[in-house]
Parts: sequence; C-alpha cells; structure tokens
Amino acid sequence: MSAKTLFRWHLALGLFSGIFMFLIGLTGAIAVFAEEIDWLVIPPLRAKAAPDGRRADADTIVANLKARYPGGRIGTIEFSTRPSFAHQVNVSTRQPDGRSRGVTAYIDPATGTIQGDRSFGSGYFGSVYQFIRQSHVRLLMGAWGRVFVGVFGVTLMLSCITGLWIYRGWIKKLFQLRLKGGWGGRPPWAELHKFIGVWSLLFNLLIGLSGAVLGLENVYIRVQKEWFASKEAVATKPAAHPAAVATGALLTPNQLLAHARQAFPDLTVRSMSLPVKAGTPVSLSGDVPNPLVAQSHVRRRNSLRLDPVTGAMLGKVDGREDTGWIRVYWAIDPLHFGYFGGLLTKVIWFILGMTPSFLALTGTWMWWRRRAHAAQPAPASVPAATRVASPRWVVPVIGVATLACAYAVVAKDAGNWAFTHRLAEHWLVKPVALGLVAFPITGLLVWISWRWRHSAAVHAGAWLLLGGWYVCLTSLFLR
Repeated sequence: MSAKTLFRWHLALGLFSGIFMFLIGLTGAIAVFAEEIDWLVIPPLRAKAAPDGRRADADTIVANLKARYPGGRIGTIEFSTRPSFAHQVNVSTRQPDGRSRGVTAYIDPATGTIQGDRSFGSGYFGSVYQFIRQSHVRLLMGAWGRVFVGVFGVTLMLSCITGLWIYRGWIKKLFQLRLKGGWGGRPPWAELHKFIGVWSLLFNLLIGLSGAVLGLENVYIRVQKEWFASKEAVATKPAAHPAAVATGALLTPNQLLAHARQAFPDLTVRSMSLPVKAGTPVSLSGDVPNPLVAQSHVRRRNSLRLDPVTGAMLGKVDGREDTGWIRVYWAIDPLHFGYFGGLLTKVIWFILGMTPSFLALTGTWMWWRRRAHAAQPAPASVPAATRVASPRWVVPVIGVATLACAYAVVAKDAGNWAFTHRLAEHWLVKPVALGLVAFPITGLLVWISWRWRHSAAVHAGAWLLLGGWYVCLTSLFLR
C-alpha cells in the first residue's frame, strides 16, 4: 500500500472520528481526576485527618446513621482510603407522605459523625463524577453508547498505525520541532501535529486498545449470552438461621470486618453491605497491594462473601490469582485511567489524555486549510446513457420509512409507544453502534450507494438494503 493511500486512510479516519474523539479524549483526561472534582464541589465529602491518625470503627458509624435516620435502611458503606475524603453511605428513608427517599450520607472518617447528606442519584447526573465518567465511557447514551465509544478505540489505534507508517522516520523526529510560518496557516500546525502524535504514540495505542476492549465487551457479552449460552455455576448461599434474626445474633460490622481480615488479610475493604437477614451473604470488596489489579471504586476485582451469622467465608476473589486473559483484562482499567501509580501517573495520564483531542482538532484544521487552498476537482464524467440520478425524494423517503419501521420494532417489543431514553437507545444508538462494528457490511452498502449514485435503480436499491440492514440491527438484543 502506497504512502498516499495510507495518508488518505489516516485522513478519513481522523475526519470520521474527529468530533467524537475530541469529546472522548477530553472527558477521559478529566475523568482521571473525577473523584477530586467531586471533592471540590461537594463540601460534605471533604474531611480532615485526625492528628493522631485515629479512625472511627464501623459500629460507631452505623450507630450514628441509625440515630440520624431512624427507620432508614442502610445500604452499602463505601469506606474512604484517603484521610481527606469522607466515607459515603446510601440510606433509604421513608418520608411523611409515604414515599421513599434515598440519600448519600457523608461520614467523618476520624469521628464517625455525619457531616451532611444529599439526595442520592445513580444516573448520569447523580454527581459530577458520574457525569464525567459516563460522558467518557458512553457519551451519555446508555449501554450501547459504550459500544459506540469502543468503536473509536479501534479508529484511534488505526490512526496511530497509519500515522506511524506515514512518518516512518519518526525516531529521528522525536526532538525536532520546527514551527515555520504563521499560525493562521497549515505548516506550524502540521509540524506540531506530527510532534505531539509521535510523543504520544505508545500512550494512544494503549488507550485505543484498552478503550476498544472495554467498550466493545458489551457486544461479545450479549452475543455469548444470547447465542452461545452455557450453564453457570450456582453461587454458594449460606444456610438460613431463623433464630438468629429473632435474637439479634447477626454479626456487627466490626465483627464482620474482623472475620474479613482473618479470611483475606491483604484486602483493604472499601465497600461493605450490612447484613439484612440470615441467609443473605455479606459482600465486601476492595483493594489488594498490586497496582495492576482493578482497584477503582467502579470496577473492583477483589471481593469476599461472608455468612452474616457465623462469619464463615463463602467465597473469595483475589485478582492477583488470575491468569491468562482474565489477568490481562483486570489490568486494563488501571492502565486506561492511570491510577496504578498514584498521583504521578494520574497527572501524566491527564496530560497525555488531552492528546487525542488535540490531534483531532489540529488534523481537522489542516484538512480545512488544505481544502481552502486546493482547486475544486472537476466532476467525473459519466456517460449520458447511464447518468440517470435518483429523484431527490428517494433518499429522504427511504430514511423516514427506515426510522419509522425501526421505531415500531422497538416500541412493539417494549409494549409502549412513548418516546423514552431506552427506546431512543435501541432505536438510534444501538443500530448505529452495531453498524459500525459490522463495518464490512455497512461500508460495502455505503460504497455501492455512492459508487452508483448516477444509476437510479442501483442507488435506490442500495439505500433500501441499508434501510433493511438498519431495521435488522435494531431488532437484535432488544432485551
């Protein structure tokens, strides 16, 4: 393949993914410090470390919560591992009008007192952290938005590979930066584009690969679940102890943590569900002293399950014991978000995380400047006998009919014709995401419609096939 052809591919990939790569790169860089941003904007989340380093025990925290929210149901306790961050606990309370209200209570780690609370939100706008992370992971477009973002992980890798081949002498250019000409022209931006691209090459390959794996996993999980389903092992459940419930013999949080330390000494517990009743396991999860095992408070690998009455271990997962692909998979999250080395790697990941957005902007700017100075090519000559363009109404009519049919498929399956977020996801986001994943088929149909655009029959037929392909993709994985 010639350098000219590779350059065209590099350009096409950049133009196709430009605006999305800008958004994904920008939100990804900010997501590195999403927890710290929450700390800045939520005053009760801030805490002061005790001079003597003391920390309140779990029983004190639960007692304070019960006193503050009498009759409330205490959910999972999220323990902070940093002294300046408060513990967080979700509590469901009953309002005077009978409605249930969920709040997140913020607990001072040193004293166990409640510093404040706010209405609990689990959606995209539940907190600044959730908004930033979900903007990056799925562009606020649901589960299939994650697949859509995963596609751009692939385009980022292809852009890196084509760019590497175009600038085959990139090693010699590592320390060359010649900014000639005015910034209103193309030359300095082209030089800066190459320079930043070379220095961030390995990082962007890593981010593209890990982003593709994390984003596209929704597709292969659904395919495996629905088309290659296999029987899963039934989880072990503790025996019921009816008498324990009546006598209050369920273990206290402190006792459960003591059992957890005996069963899994290396586990730093970050999350614990309180025992609700005998027969329901208590789940604990957290971190182990290995930087390349997923340890964020979103994607935890390490966990422990205990009997709420006896404290006996019912199950244990230690990410350090994983092998093969599983081990690699659970190392992807710390490598993608850069928290494996503490503050230093987070700062580096934040800076390098801006490069996809910068490359998308500069690449688009150079393309625009090139077009402004290039002469417009003459239209290709087509024999008069074959130059019979489709009427202008053909494409809009087929497009509207396609969207109407796709809407009917989703609405009929849901049993509700009202426009909802779920319906929009399955009607628009899912077929587009799957169409990009199945690019060979989608690309072929688009190419036929463009290549024979002067043949009315072929052009209309290609658009009908595209419409049918769209409806077909809409009908997949509806539940």
